[in-house]
Amino acid sequence: MRIDSTTKWYGAAALSAVLVLLAGYFLLVSPARSNAEEITVAAQAQTDANTALQARIDQLKAQYKDLPDLQKDLAALQTHLPTTPQMPALLRSLSAAASRSGVVLVSVTPSNPTALSTSGQASGPITAANTGAPGAVSDYPLAIAIQGNFANVKLFMASLEALPRSVLVTGLNVTRAGEAQGGTDATSTADGALKAMISAHVFSATPGSAVAPAQTTTTTTTAGATGEAS
Repeated sequence: MRIDSTTKWYGAAALSAVLVLLAGYFLLVSPARSNAEEITVAAQAQTDANTALQARIDQLKAQYKDLPDLQKDLAALQTHLPTTPQMPALLRSLSAAASRSGVVLVSVTPSNPTALSTSGQASGPITAANTGAPGAVSDYPLAIAIQGNFANVKLFMASLEALPRSVLVTGLNVTRAGEAQGGTDATSTADGALKAMISAHVFSATPGSAVAPAQTTTTTTTAGATGEAS
């Protein structure tokens, strides 16, 4: 009886120890191990995000070296295609071109501007809806009348192509000065004077806006909690 009682007591003690070990494993060891795995995964994700961010920084640094050249190109483009009509500056340029070419700038008559579609066709009068988007182009038709001999008219046409602002010539009608009045034009003093009517277009573009950089999300993980910050 004494041996049986001792054996039972030892068996119960061994069973209790096993139960304590199992309870300790499931309550302490297993959660800690799972938490450690989560931390490892989060740390690897953060390392990958840092690597991608560093690559982006390196790319921006490389592009920054080209910034002065890009700014020069942008300034030249804005001269050819300004963001506003700038009609007074255009009239001064045309007057200077006429003076250099030896012709008389008789008149410059603008027509109602229109908005251009993405295909380059007129899409109707200018409104906030069709010109408000970045990069939207507005078309300003012009009728330019000049007077001079053939060589000077030809020189003026070449001068239009050399203007800082882009001018698209779509039509040219040349007559002898005074023909429209049925006689000699009193303003013409040189033989062979011509009157040229030029149909042209100038343009302006709505300035674009910089694309907002994508938000990056970083994850910080501690042994007791995880959180995200943008």
